[in-house]
Amino acid sequence: MTVENESRVHLLAPATAGRGPLSRLLRAIFGSKMVWYFTVPSALLLLGIGVVAIYSGTQLISSSIEADILEEHREGVAWDARALGTYLEPGVLAAPLTGPAYSDLDQDLRLQVTGPGVIRVKIWSPEGQIVYSDEPSLVGQIFPVEGGLAVALGGASEAETSDLDAAENEFELGHDRLLEIYAPIYIGDSGEVAGVLEVYEDYAQVAGPVNEATRTIYVVVATGLTVIYIALFAVHRWGAEIMGRQRDQLAGQAVELKDRADDLERSYHETLATLARSLDQRDHATHDHGRRVSELAISVAREMALGETEVEEIGRAAIVHDIGKMTLPDAILLKPGPLTDDEWKKICEHPRQGYEMLKGIPVLKKASQIVFAHHERFDGTGYPRGLKGTNIPIGSRIFAVVDTYDAITSDRVYRKAASHEEAMQEILRCEGTQFDPEVVRAFCRVEKMGLVAHDSPGSDADPASPGPARSELAKT
Repeated sequence: MTVENESRVHLLAPATAGRGPLSRLLRAIFGSKMVWYFTVPSALLLLGIGVVAIYSGTQLISSSIEADILEEHREGVAWDARALGTYLEPGVLAAPLTGPAYSDLDQDLRLQVTGPGVIRVKIWSPEGQIVYSDEPSLVGQIFPVEGGLAVALGGASEAETSDLDAAENEFELGHDRLLEIYAPIYIGDSGEVAGVLEVYEDYAQVAGPVNEATRTIYVVVATGLTVIYIALFAVHRWGAEIMGRQRDQLAGQAVELKDRADDLERSYHETLATLARSLDQRDHATHDHGRRVSELAISVAREMALGETEVEEIGRAAIVHDIGKMTLPDAILLKPGPLTDDEWKKICEHPRQGYEMLKGIPVLKKASQIVFAHHERFDGTGYPRGLKGTNIPIGSRIFAVVDTYDAITSDRVYRKAASHEEAMQEILRCEGTQFDPEVVRAFCRVEKMGLVAHDSPGSDADPASPGPARSELAKT
């Protein structure tokens, strides 16, 4: 693992990771920040799900258990009421029981109804009067006929959970909640409800099973969520490890691609250098012309605020702009005197020849377009295609100015170099015809910044000598 990759692993470790045993344990467990960040949010999410599941499950199970127990006790009290009706005399429940009648019924009910969990037993008359209660002080009292009592007087048994908020419950207020069951009492074969048996039972009969079910729900939900969390944690960590390996592979491939790109870049520079040297060997008078023009073109392009990628393309094109001249014979390329019409036609083809030579090289494909148009004129009278104005690539318009400046201030086989001042005058004179005015203005700003060398490459040029004729400028 490289130092860079190792640093990346450290950056991905949990925030608490250090060099102690606990930190090493945490790194062994979590492995990366991705897993570390998964731990807390997923734990909180599962905790929230657990709370909702436990609450919902408890409510559902509690309601179900309570309903089952109420139904069971309703049936039991209804059976006791039917049993009472088999031996009670008609009319016995028409008035409150006293003396022997109360004692006999009390004894029977204690044997038949009263048992563990039974808190209170009452018998009601159809008028809402308590005719019997195991709490004697309630006997004879009258209360409104409502709720479960009304249902039972209508002929149906009823079981519910009571919060003991009725007036009749003053003796049961020591309990928070009770099971309250009503059942109709039928005496004889009249088919009429002779009274109602009411039984209060301890709510613990419901609370016990509910608490047990709640504990079971807690265990099941906690166990299930723990298993899910461990499974998700394992899957997430496994995925994080795979992504980590893939990231390292991609990082290695990126390094490899960068190395290849660097190799390609070096190969490109070597290609340019080779092409430039080949041209210099053909035409010693233009020695180093490509490098000088490239530097000037880059300065002007940056002054015009072109993008750096475009600036680089212009610099590349400038180095090899005259590569098409390699197709010309020495008799034309190095001819010290005037050219014939046929020779001039061949000279005018060197931009096209350069384009054909460069367009197949990937790193010079865009540069080849600049080379193709580097002898076009802003007024449309240039060659080889007669492009005009902004139809000429910006790189070619920049190059036209800087190439002319370097050509004027350099020795050629057909003339001596002119001075810097003469070259600047010639460029300003041709502004708007041969050259793009915007490019000329940028070139002048670069010249004022001192980025244009004032000493001509020609060592024995005479500053007072006349500048080149325009026919000579066309040969640059």
